[in-house]
Amino acid sequence: MTTETYSSTDIAIVGLAGRFPGAENVDALWENLKNGVESIKTFTEAELRELGVPEATIADPNFVPRCALLPDQDKFDASFFGYSPREAEELDPQQRLFLETAWQALENAGYDGDKCDFPIGVYGGCGVNTYLISNLMQSGRFSDLGNISQLQALMNGNNKDAMTMTLAYKLNLKGPAVTVQTACSTSLAAVHMAIRSLLNYESDMTLAGGSWLNFLHQGGYVYQPGAILSPDGHCRPFDADSQGTVIGSGSGVVVLKRLEDAMADGDTIYAVIKGSAMNNDGNTKAGYTAPSVDGQAEVIAAALEMADTPAESIGYVEAHGTGTVIGDPIEIAALTRAYRMDTEQTQYCAVGSVKSNVGHLDAAAGVTGLIKAALTVKHGKIPPSLHYKQANPEIDFANSPFYVADKLTPWSNETGPRRAGVSSFGIGGTNVHVVLEEPPVQRATQSQRNWQILPLSGHTKTALASRREQLATWFKQASTQPLWQDSAYTLQVGRKGLTHRAVVVAQNNEQAIAALADDTSTLRAQGQLTVSGDRPVTFMFPGQGSQHINMARALYESESVFRDAFDRCREGLIAHVGQDIKDLIFVDEADVEHGAAQLKQTSVTQPVLFAVEYALAQQWLAWGVKPSAMIGHSIGEYVAACIAGVFSLEDALYLVAKRGEFIQAQAPGCMLSVALSEAALAPYLDTDNLEHKVELAAVNSPENCVVSGSEQAIAALSNRLTEQGVVVQPLHVSHAFHSSLVSDAGEQLAKLIAQVQRNAPSIPFVSNVTGTWITDQQATDPQYWAQHLAQAVRFNQGLRTIVNLDNPASENGLEQTVLLEVGPSNTLSQLAGRDAEVKAQTSIVTSLPHPRKAQETEQHFALALGRLWIEGVEIDWDALYEQTPHRVALPVYPFERKRFWIEADANIVAQNNHNALAPKPIEQWCYIPSYKRSVPDLTQPVELGCTLLFETQHKACDLLLDKLHTQSDKLIRVKLGQAFQQESDNEFVIRAAQLSDYQQLIASVNQIHGPVSHIFHLWSLPTSEPADLNQTQQQGMMSLIALAQALESQQLGQPVNLSVVSQGLADVSGNDEISPAQSMLLGPCKVIPQEFPHIQCQLVDFGAQLYGDWVDWLLSEQHGEAGEVVAYRSYHRWLMGFEATAKPKQNEAIYRQGGVYLITGGLGGVGLVMAEHLAEHYQAKLVLLGRSTPSEAQQQKLAQLQSFGAQVLVKQADVADFEQMAEVVAQAHQQFGQINGVIHAAGSGATSLISSTDAAFVEQMFAAKVVGTQHLLALFNEQSLDFMVLCSSLASIAGGLSKAAYASANAYLDGIAQQYAQRLVQTGGYPILAVNWDSWREVGMAGDMDMPDGVGIAPQQGIEVMERILSAPILPQVAVSTLDLPARLEATKGNLLDAELTMADAAPRSGGYERPELSTPYVAPEDDLQVGIAQVWSAMLGIEQIGIHDNLFELGGDSLMGVQIMSQLSNKFEVTLSPASFFKDPTILGLARVIEAILIQELQQELAEELAEGAK
Repeated sequence: MTTETYSSTDIAIVGLAGRFPGAENVDALWENLKNGVESIKTFTEAELRELGVPEATIADPNFVPRCALLPDQDKFDASFFGYSPREAEELDPQQRLFLETAWQALENAGYDGDKCDFPIGVYGGCGVNTYLISNLMQSGRFSDLGNISQLQALMNGNNKDAMTMTLAYKLNLKGPAVTVQTACSTSLAAVHMAIRSLLNYESDMTLAGGSWLNFLHQGGYVYQPGAILSPDGHCRPFDADSQGTVIGSGSGVVVLKRLEDAMADGDTIYAVIKGSAMNNDGNTKAGYTAPSVDGQAEVIAAALEMADTPAESIGYVEAHGTGTVIGDPIEIAALTRAYRMDTEQTQYCAVGSVKSNVGHLDAAAGVTGLIKAALTVKHGKIPPSLHYKQANPEIDFANSPFYVADKLTPWSNETGPRRAGVSSFGIGGTNVHVVLEEPPVQRATQSQRNWQILPLSGHTKTALASRREQLATWFKQASTQPLWQDSAYTLQVGRKGLTHRAVVVAQNNEQAIAALADDTSTLRAQGQLTVSGDRPVTFMFPGQGSQHINMARALYESESVFRDAFDRCREGLIAHVGQDIKDLIFVDEADVEHGAAQLKQTSVTQPVLFAVEYALAQQWLAWGVKPSAMIGHSIGEYVAACIAGVFSLEDALYLVAKRGEFIQAQAPGCMLSVALSEAALAPYLDTDNLEHKVELAAVNSPENCVVSGSEQAIAALSNRLTEQGVVVQPLHVSHAFHSSLVSDAGEQLAKLIAQVQRNAPSIPFVSNVTGTWITDQQATDPQYWAQHLAQAVRFNQGLRTIVNLDNPASENGLEQTVLLEVGPSNTLSQLAGRDAEVKAQTSIVTSLPHPRKAQETEQHFALALGRLWIEGVEIDWDALYEQTPHRVALPVYPFERKRFWIEADANIVAQNNHNALAPKPIEQWCYIPSYKRSVPDLTQPVELGCTLLFETQHKACDLLLDKLHTQSDKLIRVKLGQAFQQESDNEFVIRAAQLSDYQQLIASVNQIHGPVSHIFHLWSLPTSEPADLNQTQQQGMMSLIALAQALESQQLGQPVNLSVVSQGLADVSGNDEISPAQSMLLGPCKVIPQEFPHIQCQLVDFGAQLYGDWVDWLLSEQHGEAGEVVAYRSYHRWLMGFEATAKPKQNEAIYRQGGVYLITGGLGGVGLVMAEHLAEHYQAKLVLLGRSTPSEAQQQKLAQLQSFGAQVLVKQADVADFEQMAEVVAQAHQQFGQINGVIHAAGSGATSLISSTDAAFVEQMFAAKVVGTQHLLALFNEQSLDFMVLCSSLASIAGGLSKAAYASANAYLDGIAQQYAQRLVQTGGYPILAVNWDSWREVGMAGDMDMPDGVGIAPQQGIEVMERILSAPILPQVAVSTLDLPARLEATKGNLLDAELTMADAAPRSGGYERPELSTPYVAPEDDLQVGIAQVWSAMLGIEQIGIHDNLFELGGDSLMGVQIMSQLSNKFEVTLSPASFFKDPTILGLARVIEAILIQELQQELAEELAEGAK
């Protein structure tokens, strides 16, 4: 008997997983523990030599050849988690182990993170990354830590901080992800924190645990007297001979939920955590590494108090128990002190340590002890603690509550529930104690289904086969018999649906075992998912002829939804049919013949068929199978119309009954199926002989039609066709359906339809009459339904419409839809399968079996549901049950691990290289724009080829035109206009930003003059007619983007020098007139040469006073570096750069106490950081703007701001909407009286390569930054602010792949700040400053990026930098860079392929890794070019075979790796590649086509030059 009492703070352990020395999983660990197995291996000398242990070490008398080994530490299922081989090799094996263990723990609990709509938290940690130290850093791959690319790649997979966040990302878990580091107590500390997360309702489920891999003791270790390691490789906790521990390797993860939730959800509960506590020793002990009686006693007492559990009720303690001379006595003394607060009993509580079995697992030690204790209270057996013979003389067990469990001991719960304590103490003093109780008894659920559906899936075919074998083995255990229904339910809701899928339907374990093993079993279906996401379903409703006696009878008896829907139809039809349709079709064997005869009558057939199909549809809908489209055949279209809401059920029943009655009253006729296409059949139907008139009744497939007519006419046609060898088949019907012989019935029906309510369809369906999507007008037109009855059924055309075969532009068409036949038999499925094109683009599933297999109806229906799941249709599995079954512990995923390992290079000693891009202290983060005088180089001759001049009405243009006439004999003038026009071979008119005009221009010039080599773009120079912002943007930034796109498409890879001239962009003197709109040119001018390495780009800013020499200087810029910004002022040439500036923080307060601050983007990461600082330290009144309603996390943060004493006004507004902004400002003034400062942090982080950038994307990008800034300036024009901060980005200075529009938007902010700085001096006002922020860590647009330590701005650092920037003197533009900014700009200037961003050359390997399973089939490289490209990819990715259609990103690559690949290929094939062309089709074939096109273009140019030379 037990007397459990549960409280709201109780936590259930609902899932367990782990890998331990000698135990691949938790079940194996428990067997080892019960049987007293020590999993510490002794190595022979031969084994040590094979491991590479030096002879001197083997001979060392202090060397202990024992190790708690974890097999396959070097292996990982990389492709399962989406890692490329190279990434897997460079990922900390501890994190790899944690990933796999956490996945299995979640499966053990019966949950799939993707299906959970509640927050799941992750708490865990790992040990010291010895793989990084001993292998990666010694491998030669990362010898240059100044290389940003290498450093980032290294840190991505080896940063402890990222461990839990990586797991949350890979498993799609959205609760807190917190990495815990408390040394040996890490994993139990993680459990404690995970419990608090549940009790605080931050999470509804948590994963907690840790992993540790000891690569330092491979084969053994050298014993040192007085250290913590055992002299003989045995761990003897509490024993007189104990002298130390053994370091093992392993991992463990537990899944936790609040107990009340776990019981309500039917979870398997291993144990209940009654309470936990955590503290630290402080310095009241002998030293940092020493344990403390006080600290340990306090944490144990606190946990007992939290658990509200008397010490005398604890029957077992899983101790920290390291087997050290000092540690064990202190631990027992602490336990005794804590227990003596409550009881004087002696030796009633057993104590043991799992370290005697598997060694000390460091960061995984605590959770391993917790798992052991949980299994102990669950199973009622206390395993032996090994090697205990006689107590440590410093431990007085006799007068303590404890004794050592030295043998397997039964543990009864007769006197009360089994309870246990678990301790884990970290070196350094962080102590954790947890109190456990046995799990509650849970009642089994009643069996609810005759046939259970068992869905299984795997990442590969072999993994799926392993899952089948696992499940079959599990079902063979006698203990699993009562869990039959629960096991099916767990597979349905608790497993992620992977690519390779199988379903078994069975009535019991034995049937399931047989089907799992038999590849030919009719109870099993299998397939491979070909599309991602919820696959669209098309309901197909068959027509008359598919009916049969007892159709769907088994479903009526077993499925309540079907039965209820059918009964509604029964009741609605009695008045119209005159009898109960159930009695017509559900008949006993004796009445089959009579029932079949009745069912042949059209007046009965059609309403009965409607009822069955309608009920079937309702059953599918109830199970979550919702149609994206529908098609019916004849009467079947009425079911589709009813489901779509055109007719109510009552009206539909009335209409189909009357339809059958009206047809029944028509003259008899016949129908004939003909194996011909409609076109081939047409001549046979063309006759003037009315007596032999035959009409087309249906087009069912490309080579099958049905005709209708009188008995004589059909007989005559049948004979004629048969004589000509055409296959025909008479249909067993009473009338000539879908012909003029039944048109009277259609007219009668139309009159009735006109009298009922009709609605536009809510679900698209295809018309039988037109073979295309039915329109709202047709669906509600009575005459349409009259035509429907008398005209041909265009079923095949309808199917082709659904899959977009005949009209690819259709909006309603579906790709890769599942055709689900919702009716008796498989008639429509067979017809669909006869169209090869339809069949290729669909999957076909039938709801019910062929009439000959009617006895298999229930089995078939269950398997049909499984087939839908196999094809990727989302199923609402919970809807299969009225009472939710339990989740049970089934076999977990069989990972297919392969070796991913980098060996250290014995000849390499890691050295710290001097690194110009090393992180700098915060005092050195600020930079200001600066101009350095330089002399134009006029000594080098300028050779111009085919040159374009984008000219405008400016004097500089006239001067340049004269100069170019003398420099180039191929000068083409390009003017602005309203349409494309070629005025001559050398003069064109184009629109400012119309891509097609630019493409025509470049194509025409190439055809007439050859490739363009030089471009002078002067459209941004001012003219006599002032240009507004939009016009400036169109003629400047948008023009350059269209120009780059046209150059890419029309003369790929041809070198071009592009000189862009502006005026009003640079403030050199501090008094230059600034036009912020000109600043937008910086985006394309910085990014074009980065994305298109063959295009050199210089930006030259003219002063207001034109000097004639500037034209010569401009020509000399052709020799300058790409990406340079140059300013001409008087007789001086200035080069733009950035210089470091000291910005010390002033003593006076930057912000006002109680001040009012408006923050746009105030609910974003950076905005909230600023808001929190202002709230906590200044009790500010905050106006926070965001476009969306605050999330739950944001609402919690807002509540925190108010708790600091701040007043917060949150407004949902679009900063680009002036009226909304005006309303916000007015409300802020009304509520707070004033606004003291504005921080404009709103913006979009979207990116787009120039080749994909269009006006819509630019408009989206500019909305917040450009339009929003204009609105703020207008709204605060007459107000007195302390400051307005515009949050800009380093992108406006450095550019970056895909950041042209983003850089332009931010550059506009920089220009605004410069312009208003001058106004402040001249006319007064308030300071406006632009801050070019580096990436922020943890928050903002780069918040989810994994950055190396020291790179990026931490929130607290951002707050400090902002205060420094706002300290006097306030500068208009400050760039913030955590790395040396000039060195950074130098590294990103121009061609990224030439920048030092690439990894060390990938060394050839003796053997790469296997190609992962991809969505594309493997196609080997076919020629030398493809083979050469594949070799580079293989070296970079670490994959041996790469197909020409394999996508870089599917292989695990990223954009950075793409740049590195292009760098190597550029050198290998001596071509200039652009990121833009590569990322359009990132495959070997795509890249081969680009390289081939460039080489052909180069060859053609060489031939043209040779021909031209020969003609001279």
